[in-house]
Amino acid sequence: MPVKEIKKGVPARKEKPGLYRKYMILLLVLVPAAVYFNVFTLQYTCIDDTKFIVDNGIYNQDASNILKSFQRGLFNPADHSLYDYYRPVFLVDIIVEYHLFGSDPMGYHLASLLFHILSVLLLYVFFLKLKLKDTTSLVLALLFAVHPALSQTVAWIPGRNDLLLTIFLLASMIFAFNYAAKKKWVDYVFQLFFFFVAIFTKETAVIIPVLVTFILVFAMKKSWKSLLPLGIGWFTAIFFWFFMVSAVKESGNNIPVSEMVRSGISRIPAFPQYLGKIFFPVNLSVRPQIEETSLLWGGLAVMVIIGLLYYSRSALKPLTILGISWFLLFLLPVLAVPKIFNDQVYEHRLYVPVIGILLLLSQTFLFSEKFNDRYRFILFGVIIACFGMVSFSRVGYFKSPLAYWSRAVAESPRNAYSKQMMGTWVKDGAEQEKIMREARALDSTLQDINLNLGKIAFRNKRYDEAERLLKNELAYTSAIVPDNFFLLGDIAFQKEDFGAAKKYLAEGLKISGNANSPALQLLARAYFSEKNFDSAAITLRKVVDLDPMNEAAYNNLVNVYLSLGQKDSVLVLVGKMKQKGLKPAPELLVLLEAKQR
Repeated sequence: MPVKEIKKGVPARKEKPGLYRKYMILLLVLVPAAVYFNVFTLQYTCIDDTKFIVDNGIYNQDASNILKSFQRGLFNPADHSLYDYYRPVFLVDIIVEYHLFGSDPMGYHLASLLFHILSVLLLYVFFLKLKLKDTTSLVLALLFAVHPALSQTVAWIPGRNDLLLTIFLLASMIFAFNYAAKKKWVDYVFQLFFFFVAIFTKETAVIIPVLVTFILVFAMKKSWKSLLPLGIGWFTAIFFWFFMVSAVKESGNNIPVSEMVRSGISRIPAFPQYLGKIFFPVNLSVRPQIEETSLLWGGLAVMVIIGLLYYSRSALKPLTILGISWFLLFLLPVLAVPKIFNDQVYEHRLYVPVIGILLLLSQTFLFSEKFNDRYRFILFGVIIACFGMVSFSRVGYFKSPLAYWSRAVAESPRNAYSKQMMGTWVKDGAEQEKIMREARALDSTLQDINLNLGKIAFRNKRYDEAERLLKNELAYTSAIVPDNFFLLGDIAFQKEDFGAAKKYLAEGLKISGNANSPALQLLARAYFSEKNFDSAAITLRKVVDLDPMNEAAYNNLVNVYLSLGQKDSVLVLVGKMKQKGLKPAPELLVLLEAKQR
């Protein structure tokens, strides 16, 4: 009889791992819920979230677009460029949630929190499948649940894609392990389904077969031959995914190899920087820049890893190799994204790679029997508590556009773009101009900075200064926006230079596809000032076609018709106005009566 059962002649109570795991699962739900419960107070940051939800409202309303989402790019359905991402599952998720929540951000933040909790629970099960101890799996899953470097993924709605990838990735691997152990076809079907959904969530999921194969062969000692059914399913899914991507993305506009190489080399420092944020999350940023992120913490993190592996003699353990490979492979896409497309190294990209570091830690002395259980729980209890408090505070940085960009400026004060974007959300005019001038001092050629300062100068009737700034915008940037020409046209109109006004306004309307009602009205006024009444009438008819309830445009058109002596047209137009509930200007009615006499 075991020693535990003969103490004082009374049999010891048998452990109930199932019961303990229920308590652990409850803890894994409550802890992240407590850390992130204030996501319900967040609005949109207007950094991609409004684009996917609000701006795409018409697209999201149509459930038939679920299938169309597999035939388009993420940002632009008409642009099949390789510069765009292929993220159909993310688009489908937004469509489904739009039918549930509409444009209310609270619902989307609730979904992000639920997805995060589900990821934490699946990670706990995943660790158990790898034969890690219950307590080890619990601690590692809790570290994942509260880690500050992952707070952006939970608090920022576009980080949803990494949440979805983690869920489908872990589910696929768990069912693959189940199939390898029991050879049940229901497990095979589920693992293939989740793998299929994972690769259509994010292309990095193609790494799953490599990781599962390594685990089954080297950690679980399965034979290569037993993996043949899994391999066939993986190959089929990847082939179909590649076919769909090729059908959506055109191959004629490939990014030059030289640009890819330059971008990749310039982003190599991101690897130690990300590693530093995992071990020492003290230099986190809502909008991190490689150039402004210290390599010190990354160097210290590398030294900590080397020290842990050396002391633990665990560098060659299968799960150690798996952890290092996991971290590096899932971060590789950071090197592949051209800087001209996306120059930030956002922290939501750590959501999946950090699992590799947790696996590595599980093989060190910190989770071995050599380390006293009491000290282990004190150490990681303190770390989890501190991490949780930091994550709780960081959620507020995503509360609104102004909160987001204010934090971006605080973390990267030399970044001109962040300062400009902060300025666009400041309501006080004087403060807004001050911030914009600071941004221009950092980079006078920054896109839109001269335009934004030109708008401020125009509002304050400093027309000469506005004209100079707007012309600088045309000289410095290649991405010309219609507003630049519209404002120049307005300035020329104020100076009674109607020829220049018409030229600028026509150029802006050409860019906007003649879809700007105020610019068309100003162009009509320029024609009218030159007594070119026919052109003014043509232009104003375009305005009322665009905006049938534009009372000012109707009155201006009445005035033009009166100037042309077209009394019948005036009467018809006034009748239309009355039908629409619009009020003709009294002075025009007096003029009409005078002409009728």
